[in-house]
Amino acid sequence: MAGKTFLKTTRTIFAVLFLLAQVTFAAPPRYEIIDLGTLGGRFSGARAINDVGQVVGGSDMADGLFRHAFLWDPIKGMIDLSTIPGHNYSSAMAINDYGVVVGNSDPYGDQPYPFIWDSVNGMRYLDGLFGEGGALGVNDAGQVAGSVWWQAAYAFLWHSDSSVIDLGTLGGTHSSAWDINNTGKVVGNSDTAVGDNHAFLWDSTNGMRDLGTLGGNKSSAWAINDLGQVVGWSTTATGDWHAFLWDSNSGMIDLGAGWATGINNAGQVVGWLNPRTVGGPAFYWDSDNGIVILDFLSRAYDINNRGQIVGEYGGIAVLMTPIPPKIIYVDDDAAGANDGSSWADAYNYLQDALAAAYSGDEIHVAKGIYKPDQGTGATPGDREATFQLINGVTLKGGYAGYGEPDHNAHDIELYETILTGDLNGDDGDVDNPRDLLDEPTRSENSYHVVTGSGTDETAILDGFIITAGNLNRESLSPHNSGGGMYIDQGNLVISNCNFNNNSAWYAGGGIYIRVGSAVLTNCIFSGNSSGHGGGIRSFGSLTLTNCIFTGNWAAEGGGMENRGIMTLTNCIFSRNSAKYGAGGLENHTWKGSPMLINCMFNDNIGSWGGGMHNYYCSTAPTLINCSFINNLAGTGGGMCNLSSSPILVNCTFTYNSAFEGGGMSNLCGDEGPSEPVITKCAFIRNSAGDVGGGMFNQIGFQTLTNCILSGNSAEYGSGILVSESVLTLIGCTFSGNSADDSGTICSWYDNSELRLSNCILWDGGNEIYNRDDSTINVTYSDVQGGWPGEGNFEADPLFRDADGPDGIPGTEDDNLRLSIGSPCIDTGDPNYMAEPNETDLDDRPRVINGRIDMGAYEYSPPILAEARILPRTINLQSKGNWINCYIRLPEGYNVADIDPNSISLEEQIKPESLLLNEQQQVATAKFSREDVQPIFEIGDINLKITGRLTDGSCFEVTDTIKVIDKAGKK
Repeated sequence: MAGKTFLKTTRTIFAVLFLLAQVTFAAPPRYEIIDLGTLGGRFSGARAINDVGQVVGGSDMADGLFRHAFLWDPIKGMIDLSTIPGHNYSSAMAINDYGVVVGNSDPYGDQPYPFIWDSVNGMRYLDGLFGEGGALGVNDAGQVAGSVWWQAAYAFLWHSDSSVIDLGTLGGTHSSAWDINNTGKVVGNSDTAVGDNHAFLWDSTNGMRDLGTLGGNKSSAWAINDLGQVVGWSTTATGDWHAFLWDSNSGMIDLGAGWATGINNAGQVVGWLNPRTVGGPAFYWDSDNGIVILDFLSRAYDINNRGQIVGEYGGIAVLMTPIPPKIIYVDDDAAGANDGSSWADAYNYLQDALAAAYSGDEIHVAKGIYKPDQGTGATPGDREATFQLINGVTLKGGYAGYGEPDHNAHDIELYETILTGDLNGDDGDVDNPRDLLDEPTRSENSYHVVTGSGTDETAILDGFIITAGNLNRESLSPHNSGGGMYIDQGNLVISNCNFNNNSAWYAGGGIYIRVGSAVLTNCIFSGNSSGHGGGIRSFGSLTLTNCIFTGNWAAEGGGMENRGIMTLTNCIFSRNSAKYGAGGLENHTWKGSPMLINCMFNDNIGSWGGGMHNYYCSTAPTLINCSFINNLAGTGGGMCNLSSSPILVNCTFTYNSAFEGGGMSNLCGDEGPSEPVITKCAFIRNSAGDVGGGMFNQIGFQTLTNCILSGNSAEYGSGILVSESVLTLIGCTFSGNSADDSGTICSWYDNSELRLSNCILWDGGNEIYNRDDSTINVTYSDVQGGWPGEGNFEADPLFRDADGPDGIPGTEDDNLRLSIGSPCIDTGDPNYMAEPNETDLDDRPRVINGRIDMGAYEYSPPILAEARILPRTINLQSKGNWINCYIRLPEGYNVADIDPNSISLEEQIKPESLLLNEQQQVATAKFSREDVQPIFEIGDINLKITGRLTDGSCFEVTDTIKVIDKAGKK
């Protein structure tokens, strides 16, 4: 029977071939599958392959009575190696890269003898061996490993000079060798002293080593690569047969049920899953993909360093050769063969490229506009047509393409690659994204421009604009959600994409994730709309990095609605709006713990939480280094929490406004109160039309530690208003807050309780307002107007600059750190014990000098630096323009860490410029002579320059200069 090649283009077979046992990032290879044929009979089986691609095994002869060893060559096909003279049966078991073959030859079918074959000498016995047995492995040096049965079975190593080494046993009476690598190491199995059979590794230095088991009492090593990695099988503690991979560092690793029979130098392993049946199926394993089912092979025996696999299926020898991944080109302007082989012959339609792609391929798409209803098999005007992503295939847009000087030039902004649902090409513009659904020119648009369902993390979309998807009908899923992209049971990676002007009647104007996950990096969502989550709605797992949500609209969650697992890093929500819920981010989840790091929410408008609404979150969201700026809502201008208890660290709420809770509202819902834990945060210049300029708390326990509330305003409770709740404030600073009818902190209903310690309340004297005889306990705090309690006093806290350079108290530039001599230094609770690694608002140790300070900042003496001011003599009548101050910090500090906005002369004059020379470690502050001269007096004067490092440390320097007039008067 002649061999044949098939399954090169049969997509359905390949789809079966690549069933994954686990989801991974690296795609497994795909293969060209070759039927090696037979020597005329019905059966053949392949056992080994060398790096030249030559295959050996055994095949039935035409008479069906005997079986012969064969060598299959890519050029010559299958060659009959015959038998040792006088024998009727033979089978080849191994081949080296020089074409030397070993195996066994048998006169009657039940008495095998080891043989060696080469193209010059043919088949012959291994000289020096006596008895029946088999040769199972051969290396490039011509060394042969196997076993013979002479009185007792023993493993042997045969050399080309006919010398033979008995490899011994592991203490028992029998051993067998199965393979040998190019360094002369041999593997196999041997009886132990107690009668168990164990895998062994033998080398000429250490002899035979027991490789152990996977918990059972039996194991066998079948193959070894040149790195010394060994594969085979072992029983487990429950008696199951499992494949293993062994190396000298990790020992024996369980690969799962089955037998491992081959390994190459890349650590790729083959074998089969069910060792007790002939039917397999075979598997491929690597460290990236784990087990990959090879349904087209019942058993896989060997894999070479080119990744070629040999085995059998249905009684026929089969060779599987990896097909290298290819690049497929798409360009709507190309006019060539339209086969995707180059930019000149690029496909005009993306759908044609997707139809031709397999795992491992990349599709490069040139600038242009691509519609899902175009291409082979697509029906023009079909709203259900979509670009379906494929496992293992990367789609990359942003290429220059055909007709440009550099076809491969890649710039996603210069070469916009647009995937559009505007099938008629007639979409009209709208003034507000909420009008997209009703815009008549969009009524025929695609339901989902892109679909990511059924994918894993090897499906990648990079560098596209996805626009004009429109789910404008009230229907069942999926045709009511995911205008830009729909994902169900999918897990994909999206980078550098822009989702704009997509709409969905129900959810996820830009992207909807029903089940699955998405990793998005450097993506923009703009002008999308839906009922829930204008940009994204997700029930799955989301990881977003450097993404922007701007100008989106939804009834709830203008930018995004999360109902699953979420991690956001360096993301921006800006100018999004919602009718009912949060303008920026609606977070309603019972899965995992949402995490937001370095995110910004600005200029969003909503009803419940202008920036963010945490709604019935059973797990605590965590926000670190996030900012909420100028957001607007009915309740919770920056953030609204309803039955949710987020953890906030180093976050800022500035210029947010609402009817209640200008900065934040913490509300009690059907699932309980909101009890946030807020540490090292700042609430500055927020406002409420009614209650809680900085914060409004309704029922529950809220805790703020080392926080600042400054410049907030409301009719009641400019800083914080509490209603039937318990508020704990530790080490907090209140300054510049103002309320029309009540204090900075207002307790509105009985059952409320205020617990303050180590705080500074300095807002003009109306600090605490107790409307209904709530319990108020204030200790070790500086309260303007006074308040009874242990350790309390009323004294100017001596802030460094309470109204900042702008001269307006309660703004961001205020410096509320303590100056030297402040009564709040070392006067906090003497029994206060800082938590491990607890820091103040500047991330400096919370307790310095043995006792905590009052307020959010711990005082530390300023760093004494050196300064020199030039010119040294200043004539008031001269016409000089500049005065330069050269600052050098003490050893151990870096001038690069100086906050350029913190430098001032005599704590009132800012420099025109600041030059930082890291090489010489000198900072040069240049002051305008015009600004400085009014503070000069005739004579020798000391000038003080102060500043701050980025870690909050302060420094000051002084220098003496001489001031004269033109006549030289002193």
